[in-house]
Amino acid sequence: MALTASGATVKAPRWDAHSAFGAASAALAAFLAVKLRSRAAFSALVFAAAGGLRLAATPPEAWAQIAHALLAQGFLASAFVLSLQTSSAWAVQPHFEDGGFPNLRHLAFLIPPVTLVQIALGAAYRRGAAGLVPHVSWAFATAILVMMAAAFALTQKDTPNLLKRISIWLLALTGMQLLFGVGAYLARQDSPASWLGWMAVAHITTGSLVMALAAGWSCSVWRGARTAGDSRPVELGRHS
Repeated sequence: MALTASGATVKAPRWDAHSAFGAASAALAAFLAVKLRSRAAFSALVFAAAGGLRLAATPPEAWAQIAHALLAQGFLASAFVLSLQTSSAWAVQPHFEDGGFPNLRHLAFLIPPVTLVQIALGAAYRRGAAGLVPHVSWAFATAILVMMAAAFALTQKDTPNLLKRISIWLLALTGMQLLFGVGAYLARQDSPASWLGWMAVAHITTGSLVMALAAGWSCSVWRGARTAGDSRPVELGRHS
């Protein structure tokens, strides 16, 4: 998170605190990729290495900065999924029947890419490559989808505790993300309140957390949810 927060304050590619955090993160990802031989660890390494290419973009083109922002989200999401996969809660997570509508497994396929598009639109807006309307419109659509999916997971019968905890955090941080977004917009309007400038940093950082949680939520659903046609016997559940 220090990497994301420091990146939100950088205006041009250069070697600074953000670059130092990035180099340290890449080194850690390389170590974990070799030690654990996990797909998530290798993904984090690829995202970290590719994200460093932004330093080569001089002058900083908008497309390079947007790509860098998306790669950063991929790195953080991969790191979070890796932390889940190596946790004791992941190892003992039970299966449960996904008997509601819409299907949680279908929502799990939608949430990460929809959230990533929202982050891309936000990065494009901050760099003048896109307008405010697409960013705000997609933000509300994404928030509705994410919060609906999290609520469905919480009301699903026999939902594992790990998935419940992720869903609660996803609900809370998505709501905070919207509030910080309002503050970030006001900060761009030359508001006299100096503290609003930090709302943009909070908005970007919270968006990264939502992306990571969305990836973790989807992986947890894919691991535990079973459809009605699955041969493994689990008790029927539904959204209430």
